[in-house]
Amino acid sequence: MQKNHPFNNPLYGDERNPQILRMAQDVHAFASPLKPFRALSGEILCGESWRLECPNRAWRHCLNDFAGFLDRMGCARSSRAATRLRLAKQAVPGGGAVIDVAPAGIDIACTDLHGAWRAIVRLEHEMAWRHAPILPAGRIVLPPPAAERITTSLFAAGLEDPADPHAYTAPYLRSMAHYGYDGFFLYINLWDYTASRILPEMNAPRAGQKLAALAALAGRAEAAGLKIYLLPAAPGLPADHPALQAHPAAAGGTVGSARRRALCPCAPAVRAFYAEQLERLCSIRPALGGLIFIIGGEGFRHCYSTPIPRTERVTNCPRCARRGPAKALAPMFNAMTAAIRRAAPETRAVYWPYSSIIWQVKSHGAYRWEEDLALIRQLDRRAVWMLEIEKDAPASIAGVGPTQVYDYSIQYIGPSPKFKLERQAARRRGLPIAVKTETTQTIELFALPYIPVMGRWAARREAIRRTAPALIMDTWRLNGFWQAPSVELAYWQAEPHNFTPDRALRRVACRLYGARAADAALRAWSDFSAAWETSHARYGTYWDGPLVLGPAHPFDIGTAFLSRPFYSPAFYHPSPAMREHGNEAALRDPWRLRPKFHLMPGRWARARRRDFGRAAARWRKGMLHLRRALDCTPRPLYQRARDDYEMAEMVGIFLEADLAFNTFAWQRDMLNQTYVTSPAYRRRLREIAAILEADLVRSRRGLEIAERQPFIGWGYTFGTRFTAAMIAEKIKKTEGLLAKVKTCIAGKTALLV
Repeated sequence: MQKNHPFNNPLYGDERNPQILRMAQDVHAFASPLKPFRALSGEILCGESWRLECPNRAWRHCLNDFAGFLDRMGCARSSRAATRLRLAKQAVPGGGAVIDVAPAGIDIACTDLHGAWRAIVRLEHEMAWRHAPILPAGRIVLPPPAAERITTSLFAAGLEDPADPHAYTAPYLRSMAHYGYDGFFLYINLWDYTASRILPEMNAPRAGQKLAALAALAGRAEAAGLKIYLLPAAPGLPADHPALQAHPAAAGGTVGSARRRALCPCAPAVRAFYAEQLERLCSIRPALGGLIFIIGGEGFRHCYSTPIPRTERVTNCPRCARRGPAKALAPMFNAMTAAIRRAAPETRAVYWPYSSIIWQVKSHGAYRWEEDLALIRQLDRRAVWMLEIEKDAPASIAGVGPTQVYDYSIQYIGPSPKFKLERQAARRRGLPIAVKTETTQTIELFALPYIPVMGRWAARREAIRRTAPALIMDTWRLNGFWQAPSVELAYWQAEPHNFTPDRALRRVACRLYGARAADAALRAWSDFSAAWETSHARYGTYWDGPLVLGPAHPFDIGTAFLSRPFYSPAFYHPSPAMREHGNEAALRDPWRLRPKFHLMPGRWARARRRDFGRAAARWRKGMLHLRRALDCTPRPLYQRARDDYEMAEMVGIFLEADLAFNTFAWQRDMLNQTYVTSPAYRRRLREIAAILEADLVRSRRGLEIAERQPFIGWGYTFGTRFTAAMIAEKIKKTEGLLAKVKTCIAGKTALLV
């Protein structure tokens, strides 16, 4: 590996990262043959020797991909082989592809390159879950997908560089195509691409090079049958920016910071400027699938984006305040949509009101989303309205009371009342909708790259299918695309396969653990899904606490307050939000660091201990079933199945860690309210000792897993990862604390820092 490879950065990487690269670059990681091959009734054993034909030279790389898959399956290629696969360009009614499977061979007819990729990928997955070159006899029809699905790179930086040689390698892009994705998105800073005649002070010195890098990436994506989607961020500008000095009418309200200002959507020059810049971005067509604008509280900033100060009319911009959100924003968005469709008629203009709760002028006790609805009614009908399927759903937790699903939950399946309300309004307006979801992880436990609550992932996909979206964004950037079982499940459930959730789940279980072990794996996934019923999103945290550090989370009696840091620098980080917008000097500033760990019990500690206690107990039951599945997994599948088992085990360790820390913190705080000479003080010390002893056993097991699978702690984009070294340090500190507690018990003394 190159010395300057970004994954060698000590903040993100470790010496085992070749394993992480393998996950991103092993295109056919899902293929493992199990011999002898045996076809069932209605199936055809295609043979172990193949002849591949493709008259269309431009599509040969599709055939080469299938050849690589056959190599992985232990099959040979020969010009005289009995089994023939022929890939041909042919007009298919309705578009898409048709696959005919007969004893003599396989014929694929497809309308375009995208159809060719989908057909080849479908054949590979059909064989992979059977672990043999076996296919159902007859015809498989693959019409164009009802909804495009997009993902993002696992290795994306905070603000992305399309020239990054590692984030978008050719094998990685092909791997996305192998899981049914139609494209991927990049989060870019629009100011890096600006070349304007309207506001020339905004021009970026390397705008041409940046645009050329985007075009080159689009070309590589197109070769894999993928499109790219861009999410342009328009950060607030310094109040003394030359553009605002030269064009004072373009200056909007202060947003995000009292020292930064948005471009005002009510200014004609600003609307013309954005239209001009979006037409430039559209020059990378035809592989540009769309432009997605986060128009709520972040991303594409305007006068209603997190205004500081917030006024009774939300914004502090007097021009926009007179109009209200819809009348101020709709003309600008419509000008942007018109520019995009003028430059590239096939490119989508997508508006995502993430955190538009900020706009709502009147709550009426429960938000009615009136400002969103007013904006929908005024949008150009060629626009697309994006909605999170679960966000802002009302909820209630015993002992906590009324609450809300803030973000990215799989505990709540959806769609939320807000989603239904705005979807109905969009349909009345004639706007297509897009759906934002997650596919591998959830706010309840963001630290791990995959939560195997497979029944819930299946239910989420079914809920999305019923909303009939035009576009599905499968993940945000907290964890990008990798070949997780839940991603494979999403592939099988995507249109036009029309697989029922149960059928799709069984295929994934068979592929991962083998047919004999599938029933036990399915029972485990059922228990895991049930366990998540009490893992409420309200308890989750993005950046810190036991649900971020798990077995690395310390138990502290006040040592963190010592004059010298008691824990190593790995236990501290800058606010992760700064990774998107902070400069390198700010990220290195020690005064901006904060602990990743908690010192106090979580909010609603009693309800939390109750709910995580239930979740942990059900998770342990599921692990017994998964252990039985692993025990009867065939040897060729065992390593990957063990990886999956250990990732599920780590989820259980995280649940137990949260429960243990909050119980410890409660006992510690009660200890400080108990007389040292009383029997209750000794009893509490013994209970603390028992918590620490159990945690040491759990953390040592977590250390074994983390040493073998560093990817489990991977948090590249926002630097939130935990490592084996952190777990080892935590274990050492816990052993010291346990010795101190035992000394206090024996000597009947007080536990002091």
